[in-house]
Amino acid sequence: KFFIFSVEFDVNSLSKNHWLFVTHIIAPNLRFIDQSFRSFQRLMTLITPNAIEIKYNALRELPLLQNVFAPKVQQFQQNCFQSNKSLFSIYHQPSSFAFQSIQQVTIKSLKVLQTDLNAFFDVMVKKLYIAKNAQVKSSQMFSADVIDDRSVDSQSSKLFVVQNKKECKQSLSFISSGEMHIKGKTLHVQSENLSQSQQNEIQLLDVSKIVAFNLTSFNLLNTWVQDIQMPNLKQITCQKSHCLQNLSNLSLIQKIQYNSFSLCNNLRCVELLNLEFPLFNCFNFCSVLSFVNLPKIKQLNQSFNFCLDLQFFNADELTNCEESIQCSEFFQVRVFAPKLLKKFNQEQNCIKVGERNVYRVSEVDLGEKRRIYGVSQKMKNELKKDQKAQKEVNLVIRYKMKKICQLIAKFELGTE
Repeated sequence: KFFIFSVEFDVNSLSKNHWLFVTHIIAPNLRFIDQSFRSFQRLMTLITPNAIEIKYNALRELPLLQNVFAPKVQQFQQNCFQSNKSLFSIYHQPSSFAFQSIQQVTIKSLKVLQTDLNAFFDVMVKKLYIAKNAQVKSSQMFSADVIDDRSVDSQSSKLFVVQNKKECKQSLSFISSGEMHIKGKTLHVQSENLSQSQQNEIQLLDVSKIVAFNLTSFNLLNTWVQDIQMPNLKQITCQKSHCLQNLSNLSLIQKIQYNSFSLCNNLRCVELLNLEFPLFNCFNFCSVLSFVNLPKIKQLNQSFNFCLDLQFFNADELTNCEESIQCSEFFQVRVFAPKLLKKFNQEQNCIKVGERNVYRVSEVDLGEKRRIYGVSQKMKNELKKDQKAQKEVNLVIRYKMKKICQLIAKFELGTE
């Protein structure tokens, strides 16, 4: 983490040797976000609570950037976001967007006050918010799953050259049969198998998590799903899931279909303890993927390429590695593969190590995080119960106070 407390930032104030190690920047007093931040090629999170403008070319082509927190930003200048493959969220107020300010990204939400012509190009948004007094112009290759248009004259209709709006469904034809239900942003599946039509409908749901304890095979099509809990899953296919964050709780997975899990730009960890079938053209272009643990895999072919942040790779039984684990840009990948005799070439940027790599999610492992989350949820539920009980007590008190006031009024009237 790198903290900036000044109103302006000079990137040369930090040694170039440290640029590569900065993944999070917190700048509470910064007023403008400029091109200085492009020096931090491994930047993942930018927090600037008082910034009011993102300047020309400011954050473009940062391959690992996932989250930008800038609640006071009012202006997005040209090319401020472009080809940010891992970008997930920009937290901001309704803002003005200059010509080609946001290009070739997939993000959770945008809040629009004003746009120039072609402000967006090749942009996919989960939720688009149009402010009440918005003034917008058309953009090319722009799509939104959900549109919240508060404008007086339906400005959102002007934003699309060709209408490309998908209706997110929250009621499915097969929910009534008891096979599925939605709670909050979580889809719960009781079925052991899903038809292709059911899986296609799941693609349109506005959910961030899928829990399915009985499924044995699944085709993940929903771009916005961040987490899947399917402990009995044995086979999975996924062409692209922009928001999926880890594959570490699928211990029974034995087979992954050809050409799966590429372009999963927010996937950080892959840990599949029973995967045995060879991987062909899988897990390519997963920008932020840093840790892989496949202890039973024996063959890789054209997989795990262009994973820019890949650092640790465990494959205890690996004997054949063809055109795989290539083009990790930032680090030399530490590979534990004691049975692999073939040497890595220079392009692969790998080094064999004699001990298994250990992965930790920050300083707290996933189990501890789940425990903390469970405790916090329990406390929230207890607080809600207390608030409800207190509300009932308050109602009783008000009722009795009203009665007392009425009695006092009668008493005073009788005294007169």
